[in-house]
Amino acid sequence: MNAQDKDLGVNGKVRYLLLSTKTHSGDFVKDQFDVDSISGVITLLRPLDREIVSQFNLSIQARDSPNKGPILLTVTHAVVQGEKVLALALIAFTL
Repeated sequence: MNAQDKDLGVNGKVRYLLLSTKTHSGDFVKDQFDVDSISGVITLLRPLDREIVSQFNLSIQARDSPNKGPILLTVTHAVVQGEKVLALALIAFTL
């Protein structure tokens, strides 16, 4: 994942959070993926087996770090099927 904040210094830092992981049938999955809170790199915590689960839907939040002013949040929904990311949907909003 990659999000950018044009602010300088501490206000320009972005933090990432894996909000949820679901199978294509909507079941929640734990301990399959991890997102590094600083880099946004998505890693596998255990191997994928597409014969058991063929598709995962990940919701990932990117949040900026302002000292004052509005907070920008983005939530990305990624669809992982086999070894491919099929689709990304980005929702951005300001608090």
